[in-house]
Amino acid sequence: MSTITGTTINSGVTLSTSGSYTSPLTIASDGAVEVSSGDAIYGANTQAWTIVNQGTVSASSGYGVRLNGAGYIGNATGALIAGNRATAAGLDANGAGTVVNSGTIIGTTDAIFFNAGGYVNNSGGLIQGSDRGIYMRQGLDTVVNSGTITGTSVSNGIGVNLRDANSTLVNAGTIRGASGTAVFFAAGGNLVAVDPGAVFNGIVNGGTGAGNVLELTSAASAGVASGIGAEYVGFSLVAVDSGAHWIFAGSNTIGGGVTLANLGTVSAISGNAVYGSSGTVVNGNSASTTALIAGGNGAIGSPGYSYGGSGGSGGAGVVMTGGGSIGNSGTVRGGNGGYGGDAISVIGTGGTGGAGGAGIDLSGGGSVTNSGLVFGGTGGAAGLGTYPASGGAGGAGIHLSDGGTILNLGTIFGGAGGVGDPAGLNGNGIVLSAGGVVTNGSLGTAGALISGRIGVAAYGAAGATIVDYGTIVGSDGI
Repeated sequence: MSTITGTTINSGVTLSTSGSYTSPLTIASDGAVEVSSGDAIYGANTQAWTIVNQGTVSASSGYGVRLNGAGYIGNATGALIAGNRATAAGLDANGAGTVVNSGTIIGTTDAIFFNAGGYVNNSGGLIQGSDRGIYMRQGLDTVVNSGTITGTSVSNGIGVNLRDANSTLVNAGTIRGASGTAVFFAAGGNLVAVDPGAVFNGIVNGGTGAGNVLELTSAASAGVASGIGAEYVGFSLVAVDSGAHWIFAGSNTIGGGVTLANLGTVSAISGNAVYGSSGTVVNGNSASTTALIAGGNGAIGSPGYSYGGSGGSGGAGVVMTGGGSIGNSGTVRGGNGGYGGDAISVIGTGGTGGAGGAGIDLSGGGSVTNSGLVFGGTGGAAGLGTYPASGGAGGAGIHLSDGGTILNLGTIFGGAGGVGDPAGLNGNGIVLSAGGVVTNGSLGTAGALISGRIGVAAYGAAGATIVDYGTIVGSDGI
């Protein structure tokens, strides 16, 4: 055990089992190792070394810390480890390394390079390299970040580059890649866990192999997810944790071969909550029936002198194009239509209410299996005015625009029409625009319910098949 305190060492420090610099080595807050040539601190491949830095470790033309074997490096708040050479890292280990950083680690190429995998916990600190903030290979790689990790080169700068299968990244901070890629994994079986409030500046590539998971975790506040399928690529499973609330904003696509598994809440401020293209959505399970997917509400119509503006339409809970599969054990609902805008003039007409969104809207075939609750959004109320305006129509529970199948073992209903004169029409339970197959309940099992203005409304020339073991209720038909 040795300590550097109250002094600056200007020649490289070599760790050994005896002598001036033994393990664990502590550089106190008033101590420093600053060298103009070679590595600042070096440890041979004779044992696992421990370094605790509270001061400054820097090399003008070498590695800040270079371990030919394994080791532990702690870098405290306000402390600095820096390497500066064309091929040098701030911190390098040829064996499995562990870093706990609350300070600053900087490298000309990589800030941290581990040649046999390892573990990095960046707790509020800065890890910055030109090529890569963190680069790990040939081992089991784990990075936990609540600070900032960045690769600054516009040609090849990557924040985190993990080259091994079954690697893990947990991000509650910021990860940047000036090249346009923030995170790059190789192989498969990788996990990227994203906490609400985490930031990625650049593409997050989950890996080139199979079984990569994007996990959206829970916290006291809701998270915002954007770019699934475009900025987040290489993932076959997007998992929303139990108790988590994530707002899907902008462009998110659950594409073919991708499954969204929600055990928490997925919602939208406006528009559709979940959009898929021949992917799979699983909302809840038998042990987690509180899972919710909720479409966004329509905008409120603007007020006008003679005429109020119309309310906006609510978004769907789930929209799936090109087929796809939806399994629901929780709740999927459409967003409510927006209120119509008020008329200011004493002889004005209020705006019409917006239509409620469908709970689920499938085109191009596909299938829905429901053992929970699916319903359309409520139509928006008409705006105020001397002359009447109509309320918005309620949304359908489920709409199949191009065939497909529905197996209902739970409850499906259309949303209520909005208040107005006349009131908006209530939504249909299920709408089949071009045929399809609906099976309500199962033989010997009661309780399945489909209800709406029309329980099941079938339109178009294509044939529809309805098999009912439960209850279908409609004011205008079955």
